[in-house]
Amino acid sequence: MDFQEIVRQTILSISGIDAFNDSTPQHAAMTWLLQSEYRDLGSNSHAMVGQRYILALLFFETGGPGWTEKTGFLGPGNECEWVGVKCKESTGVVTHLSLAKNNLTEIWGLVGLEFMDLEFNVIVGEIPPAVCDLESLGEGLFEINH
Repeated sequence: MDFQEIVRQTILSISGIDAFNDSTPQHAAMTWLLQSEYRDLGSNSHAMVGQRYILALLFFETGGPGWTEKTGFLGPGNECEWVGVKCKESTGVVTHLSLAKNNLTEIWGLVGLEFMDLEFNVIVGEIPPAVCDLESLGEGLFEINH
């Protein structure tokens, strides 16, 4: 299966048809991923594409261009090198996300996440039920949001 087909199948399973609507953050993340030059996905290509897509979606859904610190986000390198992202060395799975004081507006979706620091952002509303699906999450810091 080629890269574009892996991307389309994976994103369809995560976001459904919203990814194919030009006006959605899902579409922006999918378009970026399809145009990305980074293709080193290892043997677990669907999981790695999904992880990279979710981080790109996080960027587009939370006002990424307005983030205080966005070094590496949507860059050509591995997502584990992006600011605030830490991965398990042996698997490349994102385990820590630390984007405190970064002007984020909304978030959720990485199943291997063990730690999340989103304090001092402008995330509005209640913590969504999807956070309960983050089975590996041991600690989440969400204070001082709206």
